Amino acid sequence: MHVKKNKSTWDDYYDATILSNQYLQNKISLVTSFLNTITFTSIVDLGANDGHFSLLFKNTATRVVAVDGDANC
Repeated sequence: MHVKKNKSTWDDYYDATILSNQYLQNKISLVTSFLNTITFTSIVDLGANDGHFSLLFKNTATRVVAVDGDANC
């Protein structure tokens, strides 16, 4: 069975709104650098979209929770 997916604002966030791959790489570097200065066991990513940034910490944190209100993400 194929369910028709409704278009949402965030469907193609990384493809349509990111100005360049360099922007995304810089953001990844910034987030990683910041979170590497903190000792943590759990991460909660609110507004996670497809969980791109949550996945950066799958091997670092004991628990990673990614939440997004958009069902298409």
